[in-house]
Amino acid sequence: AEISCPTKYFPEASSINFRRSMRYGVGCLLTALSFRLAWMNLIRSDLVPKRR
Repeated sequence: AEISCPTKYFPEASSINFRRSMRYGVGCLLTALSFRLAWMNLIRSDLVPKRR
């Protein structure tokens, strides 16, 4: 399901530059990869609770 949210775009709104957006994107991908590897018990991570 999708929840709509009113959004306003205006010139004074902040925007992220390319370098910071790349750092953010790569960080998201690395976090997702770390989570998946931990879920498959290939690495230990605080993102995934220990299974018994």
